[in-house]
Amino acid sequence: MVQLTTASRIRNRINASASDINDGILTEFIEDERAIIETYIKKTFSSESDSDYGIVRSILTDRCAAKALLHIAGISAGIVYTIDELKIDKSDPAANKLLMARDIWDRAEEQLLLLKPSSTLRPRASTS
Repeated sequence: MVQLTTASRIRNRINASASDINDGILTEFIEDERAIIETYIKKTFSSESDSDYGIVRSILTDRCAAKALLHIAGISAGIVYTIDELKIDKSDPAANKLLMARDIWDRAEEQLLLLKPSSTLRPRASTS
């Protein structure tokens, strides 16, 4: 199985350091999110030459980066927020991290939808 992302790649995405969030936590995020993505698209990755490798790497990195931002801000990733529910002070670092996490997560979700296997049945070729 090929490595799709790394802890340092995730930290680079959100401009964090190892003192902000350690490799152990990021490794857990990577394993969990990889399982979710591979189950969703019904595909595992064993080679970097796979045609979907780049997009899946980006999605995995983004999803883990969003979870890392929430972790750094001390916000539970299991809590769901909507923009209407938030009153945000632009100077509040935790709120800014939450907004950034939401943007990153939304981008990853849009990319993931592009990889969803087609469930529509295609018509059989006509032999007439």
